[in-house]
Amino acid sequence: IADSSSNSNDGTITNGASDDIVQQMVAGYDMGAFESTGQEFNGELVDTNASTFEGTSTYAWGAYGSNTIVNDSNTLKITRVDNNQGAYWFLKNASDLSTNLVVGTRYLLSGDFLTTDASKTYTVRVSNVSQDITHSGLNNTSFVTKTFEFNAQHATDVFLVVESLSGSQVVKVDNLSLKEEIQSPNLSDTHPAIIDVNEPVL
Repeated sequence: IADSSSNSNDGTITNGASDDIVQQMVAGYDMGAFESTGQEFNGELVDTNASTFEGTSTYAWGAYGSNTIVNDSNTLKITRVDNNQGAYWFLKNASDLSTNLVVGTRYLLSGDFLTTDASKTYTVRVSNVSQDITHSGLNNTSFVTKTFEFNAQHATDVFLVVESLSGSQVVKVDNLSLKEEIQSPNLSDTHPAIIDVNEPVL
């Protein structure tokens, strides 16, 4: 909008005179409609090699009791020996993440899991201090992806556990991912943006 009045006060009304200022449209731009309703995420927090178990390392995973964990062709292989809780992985910087969790921040964790014996079930669970997010009764012998959404209650004491194993059951893990969720407001721009191209200062 441009000031086309005859005075020199750059758009200030003097004595309330209605003819003291005349404005005209210089440029109007319809910025279009924008709407975002889906989830949005920041970048990957799991170290690249640890996510897919590259090489021969089991990375920061730990086994309960005398259970064993090995890197089996770029997957984590957990074998029960004497403890129904198979193995665990802490979500923190010292354990294959690029940073510690931020308390109160919402995260999405995902991973691929299978058992080699369909007659035995297993459970995957995220322990988030006072909250558990659990997928139980699993007996799939091909990899399936399980997801866990949570608001972190601790910076370094949230962990993933594979448990409820029996006999000499084997469970494998692969393709771990952890991302911070970004709030996705439902935005809708239904009004045109009116801009003074000569003095575009609001």
